[in-house]
Amino acid sequence: MSTNATSSENCTDSRNAREAITNIQTLRRGDRILFEDRSKPLTVVNLGTREFPVVNDEDQLIHLVKVRGGWANAKTYILGTQRSIWTGEITGIVCEQTGFVETLWRVSEATA
Repeated sequence: MSTNATSSENCTDSRNAREAITNIQTLRRGDRILFEDRSKPLTVVNLGTREFPVVNDEDQLIHLVKVRGGWANAKTYILGTQRSIWTGEITGIVCEQTGFVETLWRVSEATA
């Protein structure tokens, strides 16, 4: 007999046990993350910033992180802060390779 586990204590891939990230500025080198529907954690390998011109205000900084998997042929991704060109307000997180990122989690060693 098989059952579909839905509670967080029975799920092996429960994202409830992971910390949701809404600001990539909080990430540090060595942090392990998941984004979108990926099941293997990626490691933050580099951090950076870039100036972003804002029409109605002073230029703002866009925070960037480079993440990579720890397995052979793993892809590298660049994630950045998405800002409004009119106000400079943070509007989300975007991946250079795949587009807008709806979900991003920090993975603890216990759940990785």
